[in-house]
Amino acid sequence: MGGALETEIHEQITQALKARDTVRLGALRMLAAAITNREKELRRELTDDEVREVAAREVKRRGESIEAFSGAGRTELADKEREERDVLTPYVPERLSEAEVDALIDEAIASTGASSPWSTRRSRHSRRRARMSRRWRSASSARSAS
Repeated sequence: MGGALETEIHEQITQALKARDTVRLGALRMLAAAITNREKELRRELTDDEVREVAAREVKRRGESIEAFSGAGRTELADKEREERDVLTPYVPERLSEAEVDALIDEAIASTGASSPWSTRRSRHSRRRARMSRRWRSASSARSAS
């Protein structure tokens, strides 16, 4: 088994088995299967962050299923998917608020010394290439006009 989070998921599966909680058990088993499949793809054990990414993908799938079932009028299946999504949500990484994202962006801009996204310097070569490209475009448009 992998990290602490994967161990916790397997412990939760055992508890759901003992409690005969079929919805919780099914959702956790699907998550464990998705984790195992990802480990086989990468040919190594997953870190806790990678397990959280897999869980986020599973929660997203549940959300898409809920929309599809609700649109088709299958409320009982949509409700089951909602319950499974609620079981998987604790394993998903927390989302950052807009203020936190803005603070991270400001910090990144300050650490690079940039005053705007366009403040990076272009090399002499790339400026020359841009000039040549403009000349070529203007020459080709003059040829097509005649």
